Amino acid sequence: MLRFAYVYSQTNGFIRWTLILLLLSISSAGASNAFPAPFLEARASVFVLIQKNGITWDAICTGAMVELKDGPRAVTAGHCVSDEPKAGYALIAADGKRWRVTGVEDFVNAWPADYAILRSEAEGELPALSVAPSDPQLGEELYVWDGPLGMTPFPMRGDYLGLISHTFSRDRGPHEGMRLVNFNADRGASGSIVMNENAEAVGILVGIFAKGPRSGVTALWGSMLSRLPAQERK
Repeated sequence: MLRFAYVYSQTNGFIRWTLILLLLSISSAGASNAFPAPFLEARASVFVLIQKNGITWDAICTGAMVELKDGPRAVTAGHCVSDEPKAGYALIAADGKRWRVTGVEDFVNAWPADYAILRSEAEGELPALSVAPSDPQLGEELYVWDGPLGMTPFPMRGDYLGLISHTFSRDRGPHEGMRLVNFNADRGASGSIVMNENAEAVGILVGIFAKGPRSGVTALWGSMLSRLPAQERK
């Protein structure tokens, strides 16, 4: 598998796309054998979120099209858009096609909930993921298309570790109630939709959790998941 990054620039009114080779990893055949077919097919629902910054477009997060109560919506992490909800955004799909974001329908940036619902021209064009009917089981294998800061999303797997059951504060507040998966996710991959083996959405990757060993307790680390909007309404 090849990892790529898109670099966006705008010159004389035209958007120029440059594809930069970042890393040669395992073969695509080997990757296909390691992941469930529904998850691999779900790549078509995944997008890179870009934000207009002057004359350039910056890749800021990842996300996916998800079927919600009101229809298919582009879903990503709330903190990806909370600072500038009225800024210009667009989605870059797996085939490289660009779709304009027409508005931010809703966002929450208060852990344990951290999600944004975007209206876009991609509704009805990109396939939408179903939301899983229940939470994952402890130890269940989960999957994500990890795409940090514009890198072409690549597949990753990890085990569900359950809820973070203690509280401690940093600059973004308590982590209690966040769900944890032992993904070795990259910084900048916020908004990636985590799926089960049936490619049903189970959560949104929103942060990295690390707790060092103390009093003989093994260090705890992983990627934190927010619940999805549909799960919040239950």
